[in-house]
Order: sequence, then structure tokens, then C-alpha cells
Amino acid sequence: MKTIDREIGTKSRRRSVMQQLVGPLAISCALAIVSSARAADCESLTGRKAGSGVVVKAQHLAAGAKIAAGPFPPFVAPRAFCRVQARLSAAADSDIQVEVWLPDATGWNGKLLGAGSGGFGGTIIIPDFEMLPALRSGYAAAGTDMGHEVPFGPISARWAYRHPQKLIDWDYRANHLAALFAKKMIRAYYGSAPRRSYFQGCSDGGHEALMEALRYPTDYDGIIAGAPASPWTRTMTDFIWDYQALNGAPGAELTESDLKLIHGAALARCDMLDGVKDGIVSYPPACHFDPAVLLCAPGRRQGCLNDAQVRAVREIYQGARAGGAQISSGFAPGSELNWNPWIIGPKSMQAQFGTESFRWMVYKNPNWTPAGSDIGRDFADAEQRLGGMMNSDSPDLRAFARRGGKLLLYQGWSDPAIPPGNIITYYDALTKELGASADQVRLFMIPGMSHCGWGWGLQVEIDTVGPLDHWVEDGVAPQRLIAPAKALTQPVCAWPKRARWSGNGSTNDAASFVCVEDKAVRESRALL
Repeated sequence: MKTIDREIGTKSRRRSVMQQLVGPLAISCALAIVSSARAADCESLTGRKAGSGVVVKAQHLAAGAKIAAGPFPPFVAPRAFCRVQARLSAAADSDIQVEVWLPDATGWNGKLLGAGSGGFGGTIIIPDFEMLPALRSGYAAAGTDMGHEVPFGPISARWAYRHPQKLIDWDYRANHLAALFAKKMIRAYYGSAPRRSYFQGCSDGGHEALMEALRYPTDYDGIIAGAPASPWTRTMTDFIWDYQALNGAPGAELTESDLKLIHGAALARCDMLDGVKDGIVSYPPACHFDPAVLLCAPGRRQGCLNDAQVRAVREIYQGARAGGAQISSGFAPGSELNWNPWIIGPKSMQAQFGTESFRWMVYKNPNWTPAGSDIGRDFADAEQRLGGMMNSDSPDLRAFARRGGKLLLYQGWSDPAIPPGNIITYYDALTKELGASADQVRLFMIPGMSHCGWGWGLQVEIDTVGPLDHWVEDGVAPQRLIAPAKALTQPVCAWPKRARWSGNGSTNDAASFVCVEDKAVRESRALL
């Protein structure tokens, strides 16, 4: 009997061992088969035509795969996905490169996120920065080079010269066609359309986001527009204004040391507006700072500003004007440490973007220069020639609102690229236009944040996609966002409210702040 028991036990152990060996092997084989099937499904998209586009290449990439990113370190795929590369053409001389990233079906959340570009576009790299976290969260994602190719880095609009179709693609058509194409690829790959579609962009990507809401209100269910260059002609005019302020008079140029001096004086005046001394001007419109307090005494040359510099700083704060009329809001006190390289220097980024816009898009004159140009005339010419096509700051988003579209706007108060007051002017006009539908819009002004989160100040990556998705899916509009920065968290209140320390708890904890709309907010809004 014991012998039989031992034999049975031995067989049982062998069977157990075999199961332990075969189980992982079977799973491994099954995964290999599934992976192979996914790769086959993905690669079968190569050559597929959809609308105005054709798939040039479709490749299945495993989690951890490296994706080239030009001058940046390669992106690392956070999950397995099908990378679709396509070219779209809307007309003769139209050539739009598009990428659609499709996570494996088991990891897809059923939604699409369109990613905006920046500057003059010309590369997929900028959209990649937004497509990557979207892919990580299970979204299918799409981005475009905006209809032309330029090396990453150089600021050039030469591609628009005598190429009106490329200008149209960059201005509004590329993202629309990319949205249509991405939805067709999603249906082809998964067998169903996306349940929700969102768009996210900052800077020119914000300009693109509002263009989508304005021109193509059915493309997306929710849109995020950060620091939007939507009043493009006003913004470019303001760039020329700042260039002339710093280069129009001898001695007006500012150095890095001058910026530190001005910033320190602005903080001394306005840091405590929110009840906390934290090195941030939390609400610049209520900061009544005059750089004249830094004017050099007779005979002094160090640690102060000369007359021309004081005038230049005032004009940068003030924003572009012509004939007594305000063209654009200016830049905020407290943002000075971000002015290099955006504002200061003869080859500042503002000078380059402004010059390229007027040279190749407005005047189509390779010899045009901002030195000595007439601000009022330049703005009028830009508005007359390009305003109707290029600007996306019309408040008439009624079609987008009628279909239930949600719009989340945000911008940093310390932005040195896009004047922050412009988005408040737009928000006020938009909510007035929408009337009863105004609750479908939210604006968040972020203290201390630079351009789209880059630069000196709060180095934050605020999650806006999550709150937008919650808003669209569950009908819960965001009332405040949380901005994590180094060892602190800061609340960002839905405009027109702003955060103030409650007087209790750590000033590094968002829970210690309350959202209020106070007298300073109401009075300063009339000044923007």
C-alpha cells in the first residue's frame, strides 16, 4: 500500500511540476501569438487610404521601445501600441504629416486625444510631448507637423512665402484633417469609433485648440487651450512693440542682472498679495509696481535703471498701443526672470517670431524689418490681410457649446511669451456671448507659472486632461486645479476667483488655501 501511495504521490508531484512548467510556457506562447496578431493587425494598415490621407507606415511597438525625438533624448513607449505614420493632402501643395498612436485594444480607454503643436509647427516632436502621457493613460493620440517640415529649433516662417495652401494647413486645416483621419484609423484598428474625443494644446497649440472649437465644433467633445496665441495678429504686433521698446532708444537694452533687479523690486511690492511670502506675485493685475523706483540717482550707474530702461519696462508691462488704443495686454510684474530669452536681446524669441510673421505672412517681403516700423500701420495691415483667417479669438463658440462641448482654458501669470491679460479679455467676451452656456467654460490663471510650464517659476505639470474628462463624462466642472511644484502644492482657482491663504495650516499645502473673488480682482479686471 505504501508503495502504491508513493507511486501515486510521485505521479502527482510530476503532474504538478509539469503544470508549473507548462503554465508559464502556455502563457508565454499565448502572449507571443497575441503580440504577433496585434503586429499583423497594425502592419496591415500600411497603404490604407482614408479621406485625403494614406498610411505610409504602420508598426507595432512594444512597451519600452525607443522613439526618436530629434534633439531630445528618445521617448520611451509607456505601453505597447501601433504607430501609424501617414501623409494627408487637402489640395495641390498641401502635404501634412500625421501620426496616430493606437494602444493595444486591452489597454485602450475608448477615447482619442488630439495633440497641438507649437510655434510655426514643422515637426511631430512637439505633439509627441502631449501624445506620450495620453498613451500612458490609455488614449489613442494624434498629432501633425501642421503641413510643412522645418528643423526643430530655428524659428522660420519662410515656408509660408508664396505657399498659401501651406499657410491654410498650418492655420487651421491640418488639425481638422488629422482628427478625421485618426477617427478612421481607430475604427479600422478597433472596430469602433472613439467614445470621447479631446484636444489639448498650448501656445500656438492653444491657438489651434480654439481654432478647432471655432471652425470645427464637431471634431472634439472637450478642448484644452493653454496660453493660446489665439489673437495671433495682436500677439505678433506686441512682439514688435517689445522689440522696439528695447531697441528704439540708446541704452534701453536690459541685461540678466537688470531683470533680477526689477524682479526683486516687484516682489518687494507685491509678493504678499495672497497673504504668503513665497517669491511669487500671485495676482499681477493688483500689483501696482512702477519701475521708476529703480531710476538711477545722478552719477549712479550700478544697481539701478536709466531713463530709457525705465520707459522700456513700462512699455513691456503696458502692452502694445497705437493711436491711444490698446492692441494687446502686456506682461505681468513678477515675470521678469522669464524675459530672457523671450523678450530681451535683439534676437529674442519674440523678435524672431514677430519678424517672421510680418516678413513672410503679412507683407511677403524678405527685406521687412521691425526696426522703425509703424506699429499702428503694421497691426492694421495684419488684421486686414490675415486677421479673419488667422485669429481664433472670436467669442462665437455657440455651435461648440450647443453640442455640449467643454472648454478648459489656462495660462501662467509669469508667461513671457503670450500676454496673459489677453486670455482674460477673451474669457469675458466668450462667457458674455455664450450666455446660459457660459458654464461650459473654465479659465485657470496659474500664479508663478511661465510659458506652458517652462522657464523660471513654478515648474509644474498640471493635469488638465483628467479634470476635462471628468467634466465631460460626469458633468462635474472643475472648480480648482492642484499645481504640484517642488515641495509644495498650490491651488489654482477657477477664474475670477483666486487663492488666498486661510491663515491656518502650511502655506506649502493646497488645503490651506481658499478660493475667493475679492475687490482687487473685480477692480483690476477693468484694467486688462
